[in-house]
Amino acid sequence: MLYVLHSACDSCLTHIFSPSTTDDILFGHLSAVDLIAYSRTCKSVREAAASFYRRAFRIEITLRRYFIPEEIVRFRELQATTGYILPLYYIPL
Repeated sequence: MLYVLHSACDSCLTHIFSPSTTDDILFGHLSAVDLIAYSRTCKSVREAAASFYRRAFRIEITLRRYFIPEEIVRFRELQATTGYILPLYYIPL
């Protein structure tokens, strides 16, 4: 469990975790439960966590191991038209 002393916001002390690469390192070590709990402390941290989620959970990053960029676009279009969802057990993390 993550325990953070969180003072009166003041934009979370000018957003403690800047730049986003620092967020990625720190947030990447938190469990989903801890990150959600921490993101509820103030608006600035919530926005940083939302930004982290957008960067960290992009399927394109994983697909780059197997496809060139043009193939990723075509594969995603195929998924959209067929409704195919790539099972998680096919995605080595």
